[in-house]
Parts: sequence; C-alpha cells; structure tokens
Amino acid sequence: NVVIYMFNFLKKIILITVVFVSTFSLIACDGFIENTNQQSSNDSANNEDELQQKVIGTSQYFDSFVQIHIYHRDTDENMDQLEENVMEILKDLHQLGTWLDDFDGVKNVKTINDNPGRYHVVDERLFDMIQLSIEYYEETNGYFDITLGPVIDVWDNYREDCLAFRQRMAGSSNEEYERDKPFYCRVPSMRELNEANENVGIEGISLIEENNAVMIEEGMKLDLGGIGKGYAAKLVGDYLKTYDTIDSFLVNAGTSNVEVYGDHPFRENKMWYTGLTDPTNQMQRFGSLQITSGDNVTTSGDYQRYYEVNDRRYHHLIDPFTLRPTDHHRSVSLVSSDGSIGDILVTAIFIMPLEEGLEYVNERDGLEAIWYLDSNTIEMSDNFEEMYVRELNLSGIDNADDSNTGLILALLLPGVALVVFSIVSLLYQKGIIKLPFNTKKE
Repeated sequence: NVVIYMFNFLKKIILITVVFVSTFSLIACDGFIENTNQQSSNDSANNEDELQQKVIGTSQYFDSFVQIHIYHRDTDENMDQLEENVMEILKDLHQLGTWLDDFDGVKNVKTINDNPGRYHVVDERLFDMIQLSIEYYEETNGYFDITLGPVIDVWDNYREDCLAFRQRMAGSSNEEYERDKPFYCRVPSMRELNEANENVGIEGISLIEENNAVMIEEGMKLDLGGIGKGYAAKLVGDYLKTYDTIDSFLVNAGTSNVEVYGDHPFRENKMWYTGLTDPTNQMQRFGSLQITSGDNVTTSGDYQRYYEVNDRRYHHLIDPFTLRPTDHHRSVSLVSSDGSIGDILVTAIFIMPLEEGLEYVNERDGLEAIWYLDSNTIEMSDNFEEMYVRELNLSGIDNADDSNTGLILALLLPGVALVVFSIVSLLYQKGIIKLPFNTKKE
C-alpha cells in the first residue's frame, strides 16, 4: 500500500512539475504569449493615469484563435465597448469572406460563387478585398490567384476523404488499414485538375466601383483564404489606433499574422518578440524575431492543412501553374508594414521557388523574409537577419544559441528538487528511512 501511495503521489508531483515547466517555458520562449512582467487591469486601480492591459480572445472566426493584447489608460466600461466593436469587425469579415457558409442578410463570397453570371452589390470591405486581390495577382506575376477556387476545391475533397478515412480506421488492424488506404488517400489526376482549371482566370471577375458590384463567370469560385485573416488583423489594428487612450497593442491572428503598434510597455528596448514556428514540431520554434511599431509578420507553411499519400505531404497552398501543392520549402515568414498585403505576399512567396522568392523580396523596399527549407537549412533576404532576428535555434546555423535550453533547465531544476524532497519526506513519514540528524526536541 505504501508503494502504491508513493507511486500515485509521485505522479501528481511530476504532473504539477511538467505543467509548471511547460507553462513558463512557453511564456518565456514564445513571442506570441505576452504575459511576463505585465500588470492586469483586474489587479490595478482603474483610472485613466495607470497603464492597464486588456486581452481579447476568440476562436469563433477564420478557423483560428485570434488574440489581442491592448495596453491602455482608459476605463473598463470603454474597453468593454471596444471589445464588442472588435468582435463585430471580426465577425463581419469572417462572414463576408467565407465561401462555405450562408448568413442571413449577408452577401458574401459564397453568395457570389453560388450565383455567377450576375452582379452582386456587396459590402465595401468585401469589394476592397477582391479589388486588392486582383491588383496583387498582377504584382505577384499570377502566383496569388483568388480564382483558383475550383482547383482548390478538388484538393480539399481529396484531403477530407483521406482524413475522414483515417479517423474511421482508428483502432482498426494495420492490415485492414493498409488494404483500404489506397481507395481513400489518393491525389487527383492531372486530367481532373486541368478540367477544374478551365474555370480559373482573373479576367473572369467583373467589378463596378461606383456601387461595389461584383460578378464572376459561370463555373468560377472565388477563394479569399489568402487575404481574409490579414485583412481582418489590419482593420482591427486601424480601429484600435483611433483610441488616444491606447498606448500600444499586439494583434495575433492564429500566430500566422502578427501586428504590433507602439512600444512594448515593459521592455527597456521597447521591442516586441515573436516566435518562428518549427514546421517539424509546432510545439517548438526555430527562432524568434524582434519587431517594432508598425511591423507585421505573416507566415505560410505546409504544416497546418494537409494530408499524406505514400509518405508525401500534400498541403493546401496550390501552385496556379502546376495545379499542385509546392514542395520548395516548409514555411516562409514575411515582415511588412501592412497585414492584408503581407498575407497576400507571403502566400505568393511561399508558392514561388526559393530563388524567385528571394529575388522578389530583395527587389522591393519594406519587405524582408525568412524561408525554412528543412530541419537544418534556412534562407533569409538581404537585410532580414540584421533588422529582425533576435535568435536562431536551428541545428547547423552558426549563430544559434542555447539560451532557451538553459532557461528550460533552470525552470526544470526546482521541479526536480521538489520531486526528490517529496519522495524523501514521504519515506521519512512512513518510517522507511531515517535522517542522519535528529529533528525532534529533547
């Protein structure tokens, strides 16, 4: 019984230690979690002279978790109203940009796709997203194409079939799984993709600026997945900037789109830190950046929406020229000054071959990027490292440091000591061991 009690007690201690270490490692290492050295509005006097923090978070929109940290000198009542307004912006843009769902009284992308061949007068924000996408189709030499919907639809159907099969077969025998896998986990034929591509073409979109009217040709499908989240982050940021009582903020749209404004309130260097997700393990990062007010970091990668066939990964970012997912690199992170433009460009740059992407970024002012090629290789644009890199923790990179390892070990040691102390205490209480000194008073 003593052994069982010790075992259960030890498991509880270890669990507490793991949670402790994991939480503080994330807080210390992940630039998207800005909880250190901050004063919550709930813990401070609520007056307009003290800097307070307001955190807004939601997972209702864009299939992502959106989190916003606001540092302000305002009342709770005003910040509560601001939160309602921010949530309304996110909801509106989610509903306008989706091609999957209908909403009462909303003319959105699905409305346009379901009713081709006639004009639809739409919200000015949706019109702006479509117009911006057409402009950047030309700017990116056709790599960013919102009319690729029919081809994307084909890949989405194959991916969903495979993922549904894997879910159904969970727990089945390996023999049964391997027998049926080729029927459900497949890639579309080029014939099928070429047929879908017959309904692709930016020239099939017609716009009337006077009344924000949009029309597409029969068979077309628009997909604003490459701009929607970035556009929403930018509009939220623009709205927050209208408040004189807000000193600074960070908008984090699903870790793939981060925008900062103002100085970081609790760091001497005033910088904001953002993590770079390791595509091979999303719980880790291969480095971090330091950015300043007005910077926006957008990321595209192959590790979020994908399925595998014959050990090859097929992700959701489709090359409009090959009609297939690219395999040039695992992720690209781009620093720019505009979230909506950054979202467009990082999608296009991810699809481009590395040499073309590097040339594209290096030839344009206000853009810098980093490419994660594989577990040992990265590439950076000309000024990226000097301007933005805080640290790199990738094997094979000369300037990698072990600061995070040291930090984690430092956090781990108290937990280990706690476990050892608890075991010794328990054994002593049960009379199994005796201490080398007398703890009782005579």
